[in-house]
Amino acid sequence: VGNIQECSVGPEARPAPLALQLPRLLGPLLLVIAAFGIVASIFRAQSDRILVRLSRSLVVLVGLTKDAMPLVRRLSTEREADTTLAVLVSDPGNPLIKSVRNLGARVAVCDVTNLGALRSLLTTRGRFKVRSCYAVAPDVAENLRWAAQLREVADSSRPARVNMAPRMIVRIDDPWQAEYWRRTNAYRTPGSESSVRWISDALSVYEVTAELILDRIVDPNLESSFDRLVIVGSSALALAVCAELAQREREGDALLAPPHLGLADLILYGPQAETLREQHRLRQERFGNSSDVGLLSVVGSLPTSENLRATLRRDQHPVLILADDPAVTGTHQATYLAALNPTWTIFDWSPTTSSVADQPIMELLYPF
Repeated sequence: VGNIQECSVGPEARPAPLALQLPRLLGPLLLVIAAFGIVASIFRAQSDRILVRLSRSLVVLVGLTKDAMPLVRRLSTEREADTTLAVLVSDPGNPLIKSVRNLGARVAVCDVTNLGALRSLLTTRGRFKVRSCYAVAPDVAENLRWAAQLREVADSSRPARVNMAPRMIVRIDDPWQAEYWRRTNAYRTPGSESSVRWISDALSVYEVTAELILDRIVDPNLESSFDRLVIVGSSALALAVCAELAQREREGDALLAPPHLGLADLILYGPQAETLREQHRLRQERFGNSSDVGLLSVVGSLPTSENLRATLRRDQHPVLILADDPAVTGTHQATYLAALNPTWTIFDWSPTTSSVADQPIMELLYPF
């Protein structure tokens, strides 16, 4: 009992049931397949590492998360034929490794503190071969550590044969800190003439979101343009929208083509609206821009439907951006406003949405 091989043999013996024979026949095959999968996984990891080391030029990404996947897809599509997209991870068990490999990227496990391993991956015969590096982890401190280590490798190496300064893009979500990083690291020239020079930039989730929303608002293909923009809230996103609108207005003035919605059409709404205006003024002046703070309208009332209706009673096509985290304000505010004011276009911060929705979810409510 319990062992197929112990069945009695005789004239009346019956063969073992097929259900019992299959495990004995397929068991060794499953073990072989499992062993082959482990060997293939190890071989793939080593082959990726070798291909990264042998590549003539690299685009490097560190900080692999779900937020980084759209960037991985874009880099994989836009990279040149002789350039390898290398994704450096510190955790070999990252569940996204298979996905990025399917997109054509090479994955190498590497610790940020291991300068020797980084140098072996990022240089060839003493020449630095990285064309651009994206440090896009949610943790700013981690991104800055990666940036410092890659610069350390670059400064101890010779420049690539291509006369092109590599780019360093660091994720810094706070729009004020992101702008400070750009201006203080815009073009870094080390003391040694033989070392690598960097072009540095920052990537902010809030700045990207503000740009996408304003692209939708000022779209020239709209049937009817908006006549008023209201920012409800005082988050980093609200500051990013103000900065993006000011930047577009400066560019429009230089090109003699000011945007239809400018700072004069903007209302900052909510109990912290005056604080937001002061932050915008200080940020613009700190970086040498005209703040035009006198153009901004401020309403310090609570953003209820009744108060907003009273403020917008003369506007025919207003657009609202609910810029505060719904975890703080509540998830039903946007739905309630859209239901009571079906002619208002409302962009609502949604924790379950990864981009700006193309179609309204109800009335003219667009989650982002």
